[in-house]
Amino acid sequence: MTINAHFTEFFGRPVREFKPGESFDLRTFVPRLSVDYDGVKWARRLEEFLQLPHAGETTHLVAGTYEGFEGDMNAAMAIGPLIEHRAALPKLEALFLGDMTFEECEISWIEPQDAEPILKAFPKLRVFGLRGRVSNFGVQSLPDLEGLILQNTGLTKANLAEILAFEAPALQEMELWTGSEDYGAETSVEDLAPLFSGEIFPRLTRLRLKDSEYADEIAKAVTQSRLFGRLEVLDLSMGTLGDEGAAALLEALPRSGLKLLDLSHHYMSDAMMEKFAVFGPRVVMADQQKEEDRGRYVAVAE
Repeated sequence: MTINAHFTEFFGRPVREFKPGESFDLRTFVPRLSVDYDGVKWARRLEEFLQLPHAGETTHLVAGTYEGFEGDMNAAMAIGPLIEHRAALPKLEALFLGDMTFEECEISWIEPQDAEPILKAFPKLRVFGLRGRVSNFGVQSLPDLEGLILQNTGLTKANLAEILAFEAPALQEMELWTGSEDYGAETSVEDLAPLFSGEIFPRLTRLRLKDSEYADEIAKAVTQSRLFGRLEVLDLSMGTLGDEGAAALLEALPRSGLKLLDLSHHYMSDAMMEKFAVFGPRVVMADQQKEEDRGRYVAVAE
């Protein structure tokens, strides 16, 4: 599996590509700013967008490709211009960096990026998301942050520790891709213990731990945790979940408050899937994989 489509929606609002010279309805659509392969830089695309009459009313923004084939893909190409023009975006509350398909840039090819400057420049963000490797998050106080997304094929221990140290009392939804050891992933289920303790992020009710090589261990740990009782959404999709982890989820599900359990791209047996059928659409089990001789693989690695 690869990332083969751009966002169609970003936190409840439809996304539409901004094209210079065309009108854009900010009341209806989230602008996606990206460049083609004609030499135009992302900074220039942002300047073109800011020329719109009501650009200052922008609340949601998605950054796509930062550069053409000639350059390294790095969020710094968007972070720098956004910081420079932050006064022109006083209402920005939701930002995603790196909405690219594999044809534009494989996720593992996106150069490491320092996320600390953008978080410090926009401390009132309600939603922040980023695709690609991160060199640094820094120590952050984000009192308004409700949603955090990190789509990463190689989550490091340092990245995870920084995220779990965020002062983010309003955080309701977290999405972390732990990725593949072949592409730099370093974390284990033990590193998630502070999260599962339930002592941090007191409002967290939607947890997405995706693309994980240790999905079975996550399933067992989270169902035994203090956090589990308050979750409304648990998403372990895109990983290597098999019958061992599924059995823990099956036992815990009747006593949970989960409205959605997403297990898409999994290695469960047909017999185990039949046991979940009683829960109907509450459990999503699309894209069953067969282990056979190849072993188990996460959905997105390269």
